[in-house]
Amino acid sequence: MERVKENKFIIILLVFLAICIFLIENSYLPAPDEYNYSHIAWTDHKISGINDLITSQISLYQNWTGRIPVHTTIQTILWLGTWIYNIINPIIFIIFIILLGSIIKKEINYFKISLTLFLILFTIKAGGEKFIWLSGSINYLWTTTIMLGVMYYFYKILMKDKKLSNKEIPIFLILSFLAGWSQENVAFVLGTFIIMICLINIKKFLKYPKRDKAIIISSIIIFGIGALALIFAPGNFLRASTMQSDIKASIHHILSNLKNMGRLGIIYVISLIIIWILRNKQEQQDRKDMLKLHVILIVTFIVALIPMILINEFPPRSTLPYEAILLIGILANSSVIIENLNLKKSLIIIEIILTIGICYRLSNNIFTAQKYMVPYKEKITSEINQAKEEGKKDLVLSAFEESNKVQLLGPRSWLIDFSPTEDKDNIINQYMARFYGFDSIIINKAEESDQNK
Repeated sequence: MERVKENKFIIILLVFLAICIFLIENSYLPAPDEYNYSHIAWTDHKISGINDLITSQISLYQNWTGRIPVHTTIQTILWLGTWIYNIINPIIFIIFIILLGSIIKKEINYFKISLTLFLILFTIKAGGEKFIWLSGSINYLWTTTIMLGVMYYFYKILMKDKKLSNKEIPIFLILSFLAGWSQENVAFVLGTFIIMICLINIKKFLKYPKRDKAIIISSIIIFGIGALALIFAPGNFLRASTMQSDIKASIHHILSNLKNMGRLGIIYVISLIIIWILRNKQEQQDRKDMLKLHVILIVTFIVALIPMILINEFPPRSTLPYEAILLIGILANSSVIIENLNLKKSLIIIEIILTIGICYRLSNNIFTAQKYMVPYKEKITSEINQAKEEGKKDLVLSAFEESNKVQLLGPRSWLIDFSPTEDKDNIINQYMARFYGFDSIIINKAEESDQNK
Protein backbone atom coordinates (compact mmCIF):
# COMPACT_ATOMS: atom_id res chain seq x y z
CA MET A 1 0.00 0.00 0.00
CA GLU A 2 2.82 2.41 0.91
CA ARG A 3 4.56 1.62 -2.38
CA VAL A 4 1.42 2.40 -4.37
CA LYS A 5 1.02 5.68 -2.48
CA GLU A 6 4.65 6.63 -3.12
CA ASN A 7 4.28 5.86 -6.83
CA LYS A 8 1.32 8.24 -6.96
CA PHE A 9 3.44 11.03 -5.49
CA ILE A 10 6.24 10.28 -7.97
CA ILE A 11 3.78 10.49 -10.87
CA ILE A 12 2.33 13.76 -9.55
CA LEU A 13 5.79 15.30 -9.22
CA LEU A 14 6.88 14.17 -12.70
CA VAL A 15 3.65 15.37 -14.32
CA PHE A 16 4.07 18.72 -12.56
CA LEU A 17 7.66 18.86 -13.83
CA ALA A 18 6.62 18.02 -17.41
CA ILE A 19 3.95 20.75 -17.38
CA CYS A 20 6.48 23.27 -16.04
CA ILE A 21 9.02 22.43 -18.75
CA PHE A 22 6.31 22.61 -21.42
CA LEU A 23 5.18 26.05 -20.25
CA ILE A 24 8.74 27.40 -20.05
CA GLU A 25 9.59 26.01 -23.51
CA ASN A 26 6.62 27.78 -25.03
CA SER A 27 7.67 31.11 -23.55
CA TYR A 28 10.95 31.11 -25.48
CA LEU A 29 11.60 33.11 -28.62
CA PRO A 30 13.62 31.16 -31.20
CA ALA A 31 17.37 31.42 -30.67
CA PRO A 32 19.77 32.37 -33.49
CA ASP A 33 20.50 28.66 -34.03
CA GLU A 34 16.81 27.92 -34.63
CA TYR A 35 16.51 30.68 -37.23
CA ASN A 36 19.73 29.49 -38.86
CA TYR A 37 19.09 25.73 -38.77
CA SER A 38 15.68 26.23 -40.37
CA HIS A 39 17.66 26.65 -43.62
CA ILE A 40 19.95 24.37 -45.59
CA ALA A 41 23.38 25.09 -44.08
CA TRP A 42 24.97 28.26 -45.53
CA THR A 43 22.04 29.05 -47.81
CA ASP A 44 18.87 31.15 -47.63
CA HIS A 45 16.74 28.18 -48.69
CA LYS A 46 14.42 26.94 -45.95
CA ILE A 47 14.33 23.19 -45.38
CA SER A 48 11.20 21.76 -46.97
CA GLY A 49 11.93 18.07 -47.44
CA ILE A 50 14.17 15.05 -46.94
CA ASN A 51 16.52 16.03 -49.77
CA ASP A 52 17.09 19.43 -48.14
CA LEU A 53 17.89 17.72 -44.85
CA ILE A 54 20.43 15.41 -46.48
CA THR A 55 22.04 18.30 -48.38
CA SER A 56 22.30 20.32 -45.16
CA GLN A 57 23.84 17.47 -43.16
CA ILE A 58 26.46 16.79 -45.84
CA SER A 59 27.38 20.46 -45.84
CA LEU A 60 27.57 20.59 -42.04
CA TYR A 61 29.70 17.44 -41.86
CA GLN A 62 32.12 18.73 -44.47
CA ASN A 63 32.37 22.29 -43.20
CA TRP A 64 31.34 22.60 -39.55
CA THR A 65 30.62 19.65 -37.23
CA GLY A 66 30.46 15.89 -36.82
CA ARG A 67 27.24 15.97 -34.76
CA ILE A 68 25.09 14.73 -37.63
CA PRO A 69 22.48 12.74 -35.64
CA VAL A 70 22.01 15.76 -33.35
CA HIS A 71 21.71 18.31 -36.15
CA THR A 72 19.52 16.02 -38.22
CA THR A 73 17.14 15.86 -35.26
CA ILE A 74 17.22 19.64 -34.78
CA GLN A 75 16.60 20.46 -38.44
CA THR A 76 13.90 17.80 -38.78
CA ILE A 77 11.99 19.22 -35.81
CA LEU A 78 12.36 22.79 -37.11
CA TRP A 79 11.01 21.61 -40.48
CA LEU A 80 8.08 19.58 -39.12
CA GLY A 81 7.22 21.88 -36.21
CA THR A 82 8.67 22.77 -32.82
CA TRP A 83 5.50 21.41 -31.14
CA ILE A 84 7.17 18.00 -31.53
CA TYR A 85 10.11 19.16 -29.43
CA ASN A 86 7.85 20.79 -26.84
CA ILE A 87 6.16 17.43 -26.23
CA ILE A 88 9.22 15.16 -26.41
CA ASN A 89 11.67 17.28 -24.39
CA PRO A 90 9.84 17.02 -21.03
CA ILE A 91 9.73 13.23 -21.51
CA ILE A 92 13.48 13.12 -22.22
CA PHE A 93 14.13 15.18 -19.08
CA ILE A 94 12.09 12.76 -16.96
CA ILE A 95 14.02 9.80 -18.44
CA PHE A 96 17.25 11.69 -17.65
CA ILE A 97 16.25 12.06 -13.99
CA ILE A 98 15.15 8.43 -13.66
CA LEU A 99 18.35 7.09 -15.27
CA LEU A 100 20.57 9.16 -12.96
CA GLY A 101 19.08 7.34 -9.98
CA SER A 102 18.78 3.92 -11.64
CA ILE A 103 22.32 3.22 -12.84
CA ILE A 104 23.63 2.09 -9.43
CA LYS A 105 20.38 1.00 -7.76
CA LYS A 106 17.42 0.20 -9.97
CA GLU A 107 14.84 1.00 -7.30
CA ILE A 108 13.13 4.33 -7.92
CA ASN A 109 11.59 6.20 -4.99
CA TYR A 110 10.27 9.68 -4.29
CA PHE A 111 13.35 10.68 -2.29
CA LYS A 112 15.70 9.85 -5.14
CA ILE A 113 13.59 11.65 -7.77
CA SER A 114 13.06 14.76 -5.62
CA LEU A 115 16.73 14.92 -4.56
CA THR A 116 17.86 14.68 -8.20
CA LEU A 117 15.55 17.45 -9.32
CA PHE A 118 16.44 19.64 -6.33
CA LEU A 119 20.16 19.28 -7.06
CA ILE A 120 19.64 20.11 -10.73
CA LEU A 121 17.59 23.21 -9.95
CA PHE A 122 19.84 24.57 -7.20
CA THR A 123 23.36 23.60 -8.32
CA ILE A 124 23.49 23.46 -12.12
CA LYS A 125 24.15 26.69 -14.02
CA ALA A 126 22.91 27.48 -17.54
CA GLY A 127 19.91 25.22 -17.06
CA GLY A 128 17.99 27.01 -19.81
CA GLU A 129 20.72 26.21 -22.33
CA LYS A 130 20.96 22.58 -21.20
CA PHE A 131 17.31 21.64 -20.63
CA ILE A 132 14.95 24.11 -22.35
CA TRP A 133 16.51 25.81 -25.41
CA LEU A 134 15.76 23.59 -28.42
CA SER A 135 19.24 23.35 -29.97
CA GLY A 136 20.91 23.26 -26.55
CA SER A 137 18.70 20.56 -25.09
CA ILE A 138 19.02 18.25 -28.10
CA ASN A 139 22.80 18.77 -28.11
CA TYR A 140 23.29 18.24 -24.38
CA LEU A 141 20.26 16.87 -22.47
CA TRP A 142 19.24 14.35 -25.11
CA THR A 143 22.78 13.12 -25.78
CA THR A 144 23.62 12.89 -22.07
CA THR A 145 20.43 10.87 -21.55
CA ILE A 146 21.59 8.42 -24.23
CA MET A 147 24.98 8.29 -22.48
CA LEU A 148 23.26 7.38 -19.21
CA GLY A 149 21.38 4.59 -20.98
CA VAL A 150 24.67 3.05 -22.12
CA MET A 151 26.18 3.49 -18.65
CA TYR A 152 23.14 1.76 -17.17
CA TYR A 153 23.73 -1.34 -19.30
CA PHE A 154 27.50 -1.45 -18.74
CA TYR A 155 27.09 -1.09 -14.98
CA LYS A 156 24.39 -3.74 -14.77
CA ILE A 157 26.34 -6.19 -16.95
CA LEU A 158 29.79 -5.77 -15.42
CA MET A 159 29.00 -4.80 -11.83
CA LYS A 160 25.69 -6.59 -11.24
CA ASP A 161 26.13 -9.57 -13.62
CA LYS A 162 22.94 -8.74 -15.52
CA LYS A 163 22.13 -11.00 -18.49
CA LEU A 164 20.70 -9.04 -21.40
CA SER A 165 17.62 -10.46 -23.07
CA ASN A 166 17.46 -10.78 -26.85
CA LYS A 167 15.19 -7.71 -26.91
CA GLU A 168 17.65 -5.61 -24.92
CA ILE A 169 20.69 -6.35 -27.10
CA PRO A 170 19.67 -4.21 -30.12
CA ILE A 171 18.63 -1.37 -27.79
CA PHE A 172 22.03 -1.51 -26.07
CA LEU A 173 23.91 -1.50 -29.37
CA ILE A 174 21.86 1.30 -30.94
CA LEU A 175 22.33 3.46 -27.83
CA SER A 176 26.07 2.74 -27.93
CA PHE A 177 26.33 3.94 -31.53
CA LEU A 178 24.21 7.06 -30.94
CA ALA A 179 26.17 7.93 -27.79
CA GLY A 180 29.43 7.70 -29.72
CA TRP A 181 28.14 9.82 -32.59
CA SER A 182 26.45 12.47 -30.48
CA GLN A 183 28.45 15.22 -28.81
CA GLU A 184 32.17 15.45 -28.02
CA ASN A 185 31.94 15.74 -24.24
CA VAL A 186 29.51 12.82 -24.11
CA ALA A 187 31.94 10.74 -26.17
CA PHE A 188 34.87 11.65 -23.89
CA VAL A 189 32.96 10.94 -20.66
CA LEU A 190 31.32 7.72 -21.82
CA GLY A 191 34.49 6.45 -23.50
CA THR A 192 36.46 6.93 -20.28
CA PHE A 193 33.67 5.34 -18.22
CA ILE A 194 33.62 2.25 -20.47
CA ILE A 195 37.40 1.85 -20.30
CA MET A 196 37.42 2.20 -16.51
CA ILE A 197 34.53 -0.18 -15.80
CA CYS A 198 36.01 -2.78 -18.16
CA LEU A 199 39.49 -2.54 -16.63
CA ILE A 200 38.20 -2.81 -13.05
CA ASN A 201 36.13 -5.87 -13.99
CA ILE A 202 38.58 -7.44 -16.45
CA LYS A 203 38.94 -10.70 -14.50
CA LYS A 204 35.19 -11.12 -14.34
CA PHE A 205 34.85 -10.24 -18.02
CA LEU A 206 37.37 -12.90 -19.09
CA LYS A 207 35.23 -15.56 -17.40
CA TYR A 208 32.03 -14.53 -19.17
CA PRO A 209 30.37 -16.82 -21.73
CA LYS A 210 31.12 -16.06 -25.40
CA ARG A 211 27.67 -14.51 -25.90
CA ASP A 212 28.16 -11.95 -23.11
CA LYS A 213 31.70 -11.13 -24.26
CA ALA A 214 30.46 -10.63 -27.81
CA ILE A 215 27.75 -8.21 -26.65
CA ILE A 216 30.19 -6.05 -24.67
CA ILE A 217 32.86 -6.05 -27.39
CA SER A 218 30.26 -5.24 -30.06
CA SER A 219 29.00 -2.32 -27.99
CA ILE A 220 32.53 -0.94 -27.56
CA ILE A 221 33.31 -1.28 -31.29
CA ILE A 222 30.02 0.34 -32.33
CA PHE A 223 30.51 3.15 -29.83
CA GLY A 224 34.04 3.64 -31.20
CA ILE A 225 32.79 3.83 -34.79
CA GLY A 226 30.27 6.49 -33.79
CA ALA A 227 32.91 8.45 -31.85
CA LEU A 228 35.32 8.35 -34.81
CA ALA A 229 32.58 9.62 -37.14
CA LEU A 230 31.93 12.44 -34.66
CA ILE A 231 35.47 13.53 -33.86
CA PHE A 232 37.13 13.06 -37.27
CA ALA A 233 34.49 14.89 -39.31
CA PRO A 234 36.20 17.11 -41.94
CA GLY A 235 34.15 20.04 -40.65
CA ASN A 236 35.76 19.82 -37.22
CA PHE A 237 39.23 20.24 -38.71
CA LEU A 238 38.09 23.00 -41.05
CA ARG A 239 36.50 24.91 -38.16
CA ALA A 240 39.56 24.33 -35.95
CA SER A 241 41.80 25.79 -38.67
CA THR A 242 39.93 29.09 -38.38
CA MET A 243 40.59 29.28 -34.64
CA GLN A 244 43.83 30.18 -32.95
CA SER A 245 45.08 27.38 -30.69
CA ASP A 246 45.43 28.70 -27.16
CA ILE A 247 46.11 26.15 -24.42
CA LYS A 248 46.01 28.85 -21.73
CA ALA A 249 42.51 29.85 -22.84
CA SER A 250 41.44 26.19 -22.89
CA ILE A 251 42.75 25.66 -19.35
CA HIS A 252 40.91 28.83 -18.29
CA HIS A 253 37.67 27.42 -19.75
CA ILE A 254 38.18 24.16 -17.84
CA LEU A 255 38.83 25.97 -14.55
CA SER A 256 35.86 28.25 -15.14
CA ASN A 257 33.58 25.28 -15.74
CA LEU A 258 34.94 23.49 -12.67
CA LYS A 259 34.04 26.61 -10.69
CA ASN A 260 30.53 26.51 -12.21
CA MET A 261 30.23 22.89 -11.04
CA GLY A 262 31.50 23.85 -7.59
CA ARG A 263 28.27 23.37 -5.63
CA LEU A 264 27.72 19.93 -7.07
CA GLY A 265 31.37 18.99 -6.53
CA ILE A 266 31.29 20.08 -2.88
CA ILE A 267 28.14 18.04 -2.23
CA TYR A 268 29.76 15.01 -3.87
CA VAL A 269 32.92 15.33 -1.73
CA ILE A 270 30.85 15.74 1.46
CA SER A 271 28.83 12.64 0.60
CA LEU A 272 32.08 10.71 0.03
CA ILE A 273 33.38 11.76 3.45
CA ILE A 274 30.14 10.64 5.12
CA ILE A 275 30.13 7.19 3.53
CA TRP A 276 33.81 6.80 4.47
CA ILE A 277 32.87 7.54 8.09
CA LEU A 278 30.05 5.00 7.82
CA ARG A 279 32.21 2.34 6.15
CA ASN A 280 32.20 0.03 9.19
CA LYS A 281 28.40 -0.18 9.07
CA GLN A 282 28.43 -1.51 5.52
CA GLU A 283 28.84 -5.08 4.33
CA GLN A 284 32.32 -5.86 2.99
CA GLN A 285 31.04 -6.49 -0.55
CA ASP A 286 29.07 -3.24 -0.47
CA ARG A 287 32.22 -1.35 0.53
CA LYS A 288 34.14 -2.91 -2.35
CA ASP A 289 31.40 -2.06 -4.82
CA MET A 290 31.24 1.55 -3.61
CA LEU A 291 35.02 1.87 -3.84
CA LYS A 292 34.98 0.54 -7.40
CA LEU A 293 32.13 2.89 -8.29
CA HIS A 294 33.86 6.02 -7.04
CA VAL A 295 37.19 5.11 -8.60
CA ILE A 296 35.35 4.78 -11.92
CA LEU A 297 33.46 8.05 -11.48
CA ILE A 298 36.41 10.15 -10.25
CA VAL A 299 38.82 8.90 -12.92
CA THR A 300 36.14 9.34 -15.59
CA PHE A 301 35.46 12.92 -14.50
CA ILE A 302 39.16 13.88 -14.49
CA VAL A 303 40.36 12.02 -17.59
CA ALA A 304 37.40 13.15 -19.72
CA LEU A 305 38.41 16.78 -19.07
CA ILE A 306 41.90 16.30 -20.51
CA PRO A 307 40.89 16.44 -24.22
CA MET A 308 39.34 19.85 -23.59
CA ILE A 309 42.87 21.26 -23.19
CA LEU A 310 43.23 20.84 -26.95
CA ILE A 311 39.77 22.19 -27.79
CA ASN A 312 39.09 25.92 -27.63
CA GLU A 313 35.33 25.49 -27.30
CA PHE A 314 34.06 24.45 -23.86
CA PRO A 315 30.95 26.53 -23.03
CA PRO A 316 29.18 26.02 -19.68
CA ARG A 317 26.28 24.19 -21.36
CA SER A 318 28.62 21.39 -22.46
CA THR A 319 29.44 20.39 -18.86
CA LEU A 320 26.23 18.37 -18.44
CA PRO A 321 27.89 14.94 -18.97
CA TYR A 322 30.40 15.79 -16.21
CA GLU A 323 27.63 17.01 -13.90
CA ALA A 324 25.79 13.74 -14.58
CA ILE A 325 28.83 11.83 -13.25
CA LEU A 326 28.73 13.86 -10.02
CA LEU A 327 24.96 13.36 -9.68
CA ILE A 328 25.32 9.58 -10.09
CA GLY A 329 27.86 9.55 -7.26
CA ILE A 330 25.78 11.76 -4.96
CA LEU A 331 22.63 9.69 -5.49
CA ALA A 332 24.49 6.44 -4.85
CA ASN A 333 25.98 7.87 -1.65
CA SER A 334 22.66 9.29 -0.46
CA SER A 335 21.08 5.83 -0.55
CA VAL A 336 23.91 4.45 1.62
CA ILE A 337 23.67 7.37 4.03
CA ILE A 338 19.90 7.00 4.45
CA GLU A 339 20.21 3.26 5.12
CA ASN A 340 23.11 3.44 7.57
CA LEU A 341 21.99 6.45 9.57
CA ASN A 342 18.47 5.04 9.99
CA LEU A 343 16.94 8.16 8.47
CA LYS A 344 13.97 6.37 6.94
CA LYS A 345 11.64 7.72 9.63
CA SER A 346 12.82 11.26 8.91
CA LEU A 347 12.67 10.75 5.15
CA ILE A 348 9.24 12.28 4.74
CA ILE A 349 10.46 15.55 6.29
CA ILE A 350 13.43 15.62 3.93
CA GLU A 351 11.14 14.89 0.98
CA ILE A 352 8.79 17.73 1.96
CA ILE A 353 11.72 20.19 2.16
CA LEU A 354 13.01 19.03 -1.25
CA THR A 355 9.53 19.32 -2.78
CA ILE A 356 9.04 22.85 -1.43
CA GLY A 357 12.39 23.89 -2.92
CA ILE A 358 11.49 22.33 -6.29
CA CYS A 359 8.07 23.99 -6.42
CA TYR A 360 9.54 27.35 -5.40
CA ARG A 361 12.24 27.34 -8.08
CA LEU A 362 10.01 26.06 -10.89
CA SER A 363 7.16 28.42 -9.94
CA ASN A 364 9.56 31.37 -10.03
CA ASN A 365 10.61 30.45 -13.55
CA ILE A 366 7.04 29.92 -14.75
CA PHE A 367 5.74 33.14 -13.16
CA THR A 368 8.47 35.22 -14.81
CA ALA A 369 8.05 33.47 -18.14
CA GLN A 370 4.26 33.84 -18.21
CA LYS A 371 4.21 37.42 -16.93
CA TYR A 372 7.00 38.87 -19.08
CA MET A 373 8.29 36.54 -21.82
CA VAL A 374 4.99 35.21 -23.19
CA PRO A 375 3.34 38.67 -23.65
CA TYR A 376 6.49 39.96 -25.38
CA LYS A 377 6.60 36.91 -27.66
CA GLU A 378 2.95 37.46 -28.61
CA LYS A 379 3.55 41.19 -29.13
CA ILE A 380 6.47 40.90 -31.56
CA THR A 381 4.82 37.98 -33.37
CA SER A 382 1.89 40.30 -34.04
CA GLU A 383 4.25 43.08 -35.16
CA ILE A 384 6.06 40.71 -37.53
CA ASN A 385 2.81 39.47 -39.08
CA GLN A 386 1.53 43.03 -39.51
CA ALA A 387 4.81 44.12 -41.14
CA LYS A 388 4.59 41.19 -43.57
CA GLU A 389 1.04 42.17 -44.55
CA GLU A 390 2.18 45.76 -45.14
CA GLY A 391 5.13 44.57 -47.27
CA LYS A 392 7.80 46.21 -45.12
CA LYS A 393 11.44 45.29 -45.68
CA ASP A 394 13.05 47.01 -42.70
CA LEU A 395 11.31 46.08 -39.45
CA VAL A 396 11.34 47.97 -36.15
CA LEU A 397 10.17 45.81 -33.24
CA SER A 398 9.26 46.75 -29.69
CA ALA A 399 12.03 46.31 -27.14
CA PHE A 400 11.81 43.67 -24.43
CA GLU A 401 11.58 46.16 -21.58
CA GLU A 402 11.35 43.49 -18.87
CA SER A 403 14.57 41.73 -19.85
CA ASN A 404 16.07 42.62 -16.48
CA LYS A 405 13.30 40.62 -14.74
CA VAL A 406 14.58 37.50 -16.49
CA GLN A 407 18.18 38.27 -15.55
CA LEU A 408 17.23 38.70 -11.88
CA LEU A 409 16.51 34.97 -11.58
CA GLY A 410 20.26 34.39 -11.69
CA PRO A 411 22.65 31.96 -13.42
CA ARG A 412 20.65 28.87 -12.38
CA SER A 413 17.48 30.12 -14.01
CA TRP A 414 15.86 28.09 -16.79
CA LEU A 415 14.94 31.23 -18.74
CA ILE A 416 16.92 32.78 -21.61
CA ASP A 417 16.26 36.11 -23.30
CA PHE A 418 16.59 35.66 -27.07
CA SER A 419 14.99 39.02 -27.93
CA PRO A 420 16.41 41.12 -30.79
CA THR A 421 18.73 44.04 -30.03
CA GLU A 422 19.15 47.62 -31.23
CA ASP A 423 22.06 46.50 -33.43
CA LYS A 424 20.82 45.28 -36.81
CA ASP A 425 24.15 43.47 -37.31
CA ASN A 426 23.72 41.42 -34.13
CA ILE A 427 23.52 37.71 -34.94
CA ILE A 428 19.99 37.43 -33.48
CA ASN A 429 18.76 40.32 -35.63
CA GLN A 430 20.48 39.03 -38.77
CA TYR A 431 19.19 35.45 -38.53
CA MET A 432 15.74 36.64 -37.48
CA ALA A 433 15.52 38.99 -40.48
CA ARG A 434 16.60 36.27 -42.90
CA PHE A 435 14.12 33.78 -41.42
CA TYR A 436 11.13 36.14 -41.73
CA GLY A 437 12.19 37.65 -45.07
CA PHE A 438 13.13 41.18 -43.97
CA ASP A 439 16.21 43.16 -44.98
CA SER A 440 16.85 44.21 -41.39
CA ILE A 441 15.37 44.07 -37.89
CA ILE A 442 16.05 46.43 -35.00
CA ILE A 443 14.21 47.27 -31.77
CA ASN A 444 12.45 50.55 -31.13
CA LYS A 445 15.13 52.48 -29.25
CA ALA A 446 12.90 55.50 -28.78
CA GLU A 447 10.26 53.45 -27.00
CA GLU A 448 12.95 51.87 -24.82
CA SER A 449 14.37 55.29 -23.97
CA ASP A 450 10.95 56.67 -23.03
CA GLN A 451 10.33 53.66 -20.80
CA ASN A 452 13.62 54.17 -18.96
CA LYS A 453 12.68 57.78 -18.23
